[in-house]
Parts: sequence; C-alpha cells; structure tokens
Amino acid sequence: MGLTIAGVGGSAAWFEAARKHRDGTGMHLSHEAVARGEGKNELWMEQEALMRVESMGIGMDEALMRLIEENPQNYWPGLLLARRLLQRGEEGRVRPLLERLEAMGCAEAAFFCGVAANRRGDLEQGLFYFRRAQELNPNHADTQEQVRRLEEALQGA
Repeated sequence: MGLTIAGVGGSAAWFEAARKHRDGTGMHLSHEAVARGEGKNELWMEQEALMRVESMGIGMDEALMRLIEENPQNYWPGLLLARRLLQRGEEGRVRPLLERLEAMGCAEAAFFCGVAANRRGDLEQGLFYFRRAQELNPNHADTQEQVRRLEEALQGA
C-alpha cells in the first residue's frame, strides 16, 4: 500500500518535515504530490525554489529568477520574488516585475502597484491599479476600501 497525503496541506507538511530532516527523496515525492494535485501553483513554485536553494547552493532570489525564466506564463515565481523584494523595501527593483505580473492578470500585483503609486503621491495611477485589482479579485475587502478612499480623495481634489 502506497503512502497517501491528505490534500495540499498534507503535502506541504510532508515537504517541510522532509526538508527539516534533509530527506531529498521525501522532499521530491511531496513536491510531486503537489504537482499532481494542484499543478505548478504557489506552493509548488516555493518548494521548487527551496529545493534549488538546497541542491544548487544558490540564494532564494536567484532560484525564483530562474523559475521566472523557465515559466514565463506562470506568475507565481514572480509574485513570490516580488513579495520578498517588497518585504526588504526594494520598491525600485520590484516595480517592473509587479507591472509585468499585473499585465498577466495577477490581482495581488495590481494591488501592490496601487500601493506603490499612492506612496509616490500618484493617486490617479493608484486608483487605476486598485480598480484593476478589484476587477481581477472583486471580493478583496482591502482593495474595495482603497478604491472607495481614492475615489473620495480624487472627487474632493
């Protein structure tokens, strides 16, 4: 009888346990379970990058950049890299990446583009990007709030 994993959450836990114990086979098997169950989604890309970091001795940013090049139609590796850059405050470096991801239809990237535009004081461009984020993910409460606030601010100007 083969080992089964209960959903993607189980695969993620399996992967982390295997990684903690430096079990390359377990990492690979759990990673493949994600691919079979969900495809090359966010979890798969993150696991793939982590495996490359450990097997190739490269940094996480480099692993994600390679995944971006290898998967040009998949926005997940770019979004994972963008989150890392934003967390480190590298807004200048992340801007072109976010704009590319937004053009691919990534709601989170559109939201971040709106945040960046607001920080630059460009409320009209911020509203454009927040409306785009709302179009892509209409139920996101933070986006709805940003659209409302910017519409009010621009009407009062």
